[in-house]
Amino acid sequence: MKSTTHWAWIVAFCLATGGLAHETDHFTVTPGREFADLGPQLSVFLYDRIERGVQTINQQIQRARKAGDDETVKQLQNPASLVAAVHREMPDPYSFIENVGRDAETGVWNDRYPGRIVGFKPGLDNVYLTAALPVDPRTLFKFWFAPVIKTYGVYIGTDKLGHFIGMGWLNYQEFIARRQRGEPADQAMTKTIQATESNPILSESGILGIASSGAYSNADLASDFMGMMFFRNLTEPVKLKGEMRPAMVQRDGDGWKLAPHVYRGCDLLSWFVSDHWDEALNPSLFDGTMQGGMKRAIQQRSAGLLWRYRDDQGGHRTPEYFTQKAKELSTLWGLDYGHKTGNDELITLAVCFEPASSNSPAANEAGYTPLHLATMRGDLAQVEKLIQRGDDVNAPLKCLPCDVVMYGSTPLHLAAAQNHVQVMARLIEAGADASHPTPAGVRPIHRAAAHPEALSLLIERGVDVKATDGFGRSAMHWAAMADAGESINLLLAQGLTTDVRDVNDATPLHRAAAAGADAAVSVLLDRGADLQAADRLGLTPLHSAAAAHRETTVKLLLDHHASPTATDDLGWTPLQLAARAGDASIVRMLKRHAAAEPAVKVAGDLEETP
Repeated sequence: MKSTTHWAWIVAFCLATGGLAHETDHFTVTPGREFADLGPQLSVFLYDRIERGVQTINQQIQRARKAGDDETVKQLQNPASLVAAVHREMPDPYSFIENVGRDAETGVWNDRYPGRIVGFKPGLDNVYLTAALPVDPRTLFKFWFAPVIKTYGVYIGTDKLGHFIGMGWLNYQEFIARRQRGEPADQAMTKTIQATESNPILSESGILGIASSGAYSNADLASDFMGMMFFRNLTEPVKLKGEMRPAMVQRDGDGWKLAPHVYRGCDLLSWFVSDHWDEALNPSLFDGTMQGGMKRAIQQRSAGLLWRYRDDQGGHRTPEYFTQKAKELSTLWGLDYGHKTGNDELITLAVCFEPASSNSPAANEAGYTPLHLATMRGDLAQVEKLIQRGDDVNAPLKCLPCDVVMYGSTPLHLAAAQNHVQVMARLIEAGADASHPTPAGVRPIHRAAAHPEALSLLIERGVDVKATDGFGRSAMHWAAMADAGESINLLLAQGLTTDVRDVNDATPLHRAAAAGADAAVSVLLDRGADLQAADRLGLTPLHSAAAAHRETTVKLLLDHHASPTATDDLGWTPLQLAARAGDASIVRMLKRHAAAEPAVKVAGDLEETP
């Protein structure tokens, strides 16, 4: 039986969060604008709370020790006391959601990231009001939206932060109570998830979930679970993202201290946040009254969604990618967190690729014709049917918003990007232009550069391997960005060089370093690429890797003796760019390698460590 105080906390939490049912619209996209990444700021927020909790409990231990109160000292040295001290430093979940949301929309973060979206929430055109039935009383809750923010590359609603702290703490308490009753850790975790799910108020099946919103949010459950793991990880090692993570706080004499890997500027929140928190990639289970409406609403937003979740080269993901991603996110690296699919299939972003009509070549909401879709899937039989029907094999993809890499792509571009060699051959046989440039100058050989098989086919067909896109990037640049070492060797055999330059004087090694394409970096270096080549701004590949948070690439370049103190045209070193990017681990690595070189004065008031 839980204590009255415990249940009072639960009721208060439900009133605070359920009363104004924060929802997040992950599907309505602001076209063409990038999000600022707030991960470092939120990690500092968590670090400060942990540090204050440690300081507070150490002060209490010192006072108790001076008073000769050994019993109190013993209690304060209990891990549960430390976790409780840290929790007391946390804001209540509702205030946290509101404050982060306010700062994301109107606060100082906007000044820090000019031109970028810090937080976004839609108006009355939000996806839920579009999808719900007109008489659905749950639409009243949809006026309280939590904005979407970007955190370590993951799009999350600020409501997930409330779940992380609030439900994470409640789950932690349940877990600890079960451990104290002698249950093994794995069993206690499983029972904790089951207990939460059976609660008519707290569960996603209850008031905080489908009853008030029409959605059983798997993403909410993921943040709940990782919140529990956060509180556990304060004092015990836990498995996070498939790897054991040491405790964040350790015993130190009479008191406690932060572990060496926990410091102001570390990427603390990134250990817990993942694509599981993203409701577009880890879709909710909607009740029957909303299923059809949600599917239509998502399809209406297809172009923006495919633009948001584009790959590193700007290309659209495939339907198979989104289907597989949803499957992968059904567990947390093998751990059950309460994910459900129900009798109806989850609505993944694969619905963005459904054709407008199977009887005509008309494009769907994302700009895809049936032939575009068939080539992207590699469906040779369907491609043949559409060719025989007379569909245009050179039809350009017209998607808005759309990255320049995708806009104007023909079926051959799409087949090349997915390495569908048989489909490519059939399209060329049917009259597809193997050298067709998009408005941005992107040709099929550029999209094929990621795949040696597709690249070989185009080389055999006599395509110009030296052709560049509108940014001066050759197929060698594209292969480097795609981490395609075998393709690099194929292109070298065709007469391209490792140090070919684009319009910014960037070499393939620059592009590979910025992309974190370590295999391509290794091949390029082995084949004689210039390690210290400077682009138009004086940036070396090491500058590019350091600024892009590519830690393993930085190490690889340093191991090949790249200079950590080389300066660009403004006098900036890779070390300073890493510090500016807030990447403390790369800063420390560069400092170690720079120790034997002359000291470099930091420009302005920038410190070398974040």
